[in-house]
This record gives sequence, structure tokens and C-alpha cells, in this order.
Amino acid sequence: MPGPQTSRVRAQPGRNASPPRRSNSGFSRALQQILLPFLALAVTVMNISEAHRRGDLAVDFKTVSPEIRGLIKGVNPFVIENVGEGGHFLWTVLAGWLLLPFAWMPNGHLVVVALEIVGIVLALHLLGVRDWRLFLIVLIWPTTVGSVQTANITVLVTVLIAAAWHDRGRTRVGLWVGLAVGVKLFAWPLLVWLAATRRWRALGLALAIQVFGVLITLPYISPGDYLRFVREVDRVMAGQAITLDALIRDLGGSPILGRVVTLAAGLAVLWLGRRDLGWVVVAMLILSPVVWLHYLGLLVVPLGLWSTSLLVWCIPVTLFVVPGMLNGSTPQTAFGLLVLAVAPVAARVWPGETSRPI
Repeated sequence: MPGPQTSRVRAQPGRNASPPRRSNSGFSRALQQILLPFLALAVTVMNISEAHRRGDLAVDFKTVSPEIRGLIKGVNPFVIENVGEGGHFLWTVLAGWLLLPFAWMPNGHLVVVALEIVGIVLALHLLGVRDWRLFLIVLIWPTTVGSVQTANITVLVTVLIAAAWHDRGRTRVGLWVGLAVGVKLFAWPLLVWLAATRRWRALGLALAIQVFGVLITLPYISPGDYLRFVREVDRVMAGQAITLDALIRDLGGSPILGRVVTLAAGLAVLWLGRRDLGWVVVAMLILSPVVWLHYLGLLVVPLGLWSTSLLVWCIPVTLFVVPGMLNGSTPQTAFGLLVLAVAPVAARVWPGETSRPI
């Protein structure tokens, strides 16, 4: 019976055996099973508690709640004056109507904070992520910390994109793409993805939602005035954002050069990766004229589609180097862009134990 004998011999530790390796493996497993959950829970609880103590928990949602409630009364939520001072409604009317119930709900901002965490978990599940360690790592990402603390709309966009991937074989993928673009216009490259993958019915549905979004905006503001509002927001905040354009300006380049280089880089990524949802999301982040730190939370899409490597998923954790939401300095902007470039490439190079076709 050579099989069992061979098996027993191999099971016996010889001179070439390395018990310390098994010990290290056990230590690593203990860190993952004990330290990682503790760290994720601690970061989440401390973030919410500290924000509540400062009085700025769900600050983004609470700031725009009066404008959202005013939609029922026909009040124009878009105010162009002093837009650089903050506190303005920078979402779309469609986004406002979707969030209207929470704006009227007592302590609705707390519900939105809870939904931020639920949304992150849901997005990862829809993307096919099943490793619980990756869920915990994402909860530690500074982008997640920022989203939960401010209750912004980025997580909603992430969930809609993840739902689009989950339903990519069905026509209703157009519903999720249409809502994502309707909620945040910088998600428009998703329409290119639908066209490039020949999902024509879904594209038609997504475009119909854009028409609907325009129609429900007309009672509040004319298309011309809305475009002027968007241009003014981009002009005032472009220099504060974590973008290639802002970095070029910081380094002394002209605004025209910054816009041209950014547009060229973003369109190149979009064209080359137009059939791959992960690269389309990366192109979204490059092409967006304004990118705050929490926007980089959208990196869960390419990482979720391409890699299961723990080290790759830890790359966005380094964004703690970039304090706050804005472009505070040239090194901060450069580091944010470095993470945006390195994380997707690393996910492609190191897919981890398993990978799925895109």
C-alpha cells in the first residue's frame, strides 16, 4: 500500500520541515480573525462617536436637507452665489427626490449614516466579494470613514454601479446605470460601457432616465442656468480637488494644460477599457472635474472585480496620509492620485487566489 505509506512519511516532519512557517501562519490567521475585526469596529465606532461629539455627523446630508425638503414647495435648490464657501446643494434634483423621505424623517440623518455602512457591504456583495476580511478592510478605508462621517452620496453611486454589474445580463442594468448618472453626472462613462458592450435596450432605458432627470429639473431651474451653476462649481472647486488637473496647477501649469492632460488621460483609459466596468470607473474618477477623498471609495468596483489579494485591498488604507476631503497641498493631491493609479494596476497584476472574467 504505497499510497498511505507515502502519505504518512510526508506527514512526518523531517530535517527540511519548517514548523516556524506554520507558527507564522497561525499568527497571521490570529491577526486577521481578531485584530482586523476589532480594528474595523473600532474605526467605525470612533469615527461616528467623534463626528457626533463635534456636531458634524452626517454634515453633508444635514446641510442639504432644507433644500431637499424645499423641492416639494418648488424652491430652486441651486444657488450660485458664494458657491466656494460650501453649504450648497451640489447634487441633482433626482438625487434630492430619492433622498426626500430621509430629509423629512426625524433623525433621518442617522438612518442615512447607517445606510452608508449597509450600502458598502451591499455593494461588495453585489460585486461578488465573499471574503469577510475584504469587507472589514474596506470599513477601514479613509474613504469609507469620510462617507460614513459626512453621509454623502458616493456610497449610493457605488451601490448602483455594483447593482449594474450584478444585473449586467438583464435589461434592468440600464435602470441602475441611469440612476447612477442621474444622481451624479460624473458617472456618464457608464453609458459608454453600455454602448461598448452592446447592451442597447439597457442603454435606451438609461438615456430615458436622463431625460426624466432633465424634465424634473425644469420646474426649478432652466437648462442654461443649471449649466452655468455646474460650470461655476467646477471653476471654484477644481483647484481644491484631488485631480490631475489640480496637481498640474499646483506644479505651476496653466488651467488649460491641466484640463487637456486630464481629458486626454481620462478618455484614453475610457477608450481602452470601455468594455471593462472596472476601468470605466477609473476613467470616471480621472475625468471628473471635482474629486473629493470619498470619491476614491469607488475603487471597490475595480478591486472587487479583479482581485482578492489582501495586500491590494490594503492600498487605499494608505489614504490616511491625505487628511480631510480637499486638496490641502501638492503632496496630498499627488498621493491621492498615486493610490488611484496604483490600486487598479495592482489588482490586475495580483488577482489573488481567484479571479472572475469581466
